Amino acid sequence: NAIKRAVTNFMTGYEQENHLDDFWLTQIDTFVNYRRLLLFTVMQDWLDTNVELKQKFRCSIENEPAIYEI
Repeated sequence: NAIKRAVTNFMTGYEQENHLDDFWLTQIDTFVNYRRLLLFTVMQDWLDTNVELKQKFRCSIENEPAIYEI
């Protein structure tokens, strides 16, 4: 899963500079899902030009993956 890999790579780098306690780690799914919804919303004009991509994007939101599990 590309999203999970991206978050894992980001967290590996982030942890080298800053430590997040367990509470904040449990909030990562919420943050990533919020960003996906926001992108879907602001990209509507562009997504309307690519129906297949829009459908895949929408499907990924409706079936939200677990991003980071402790």
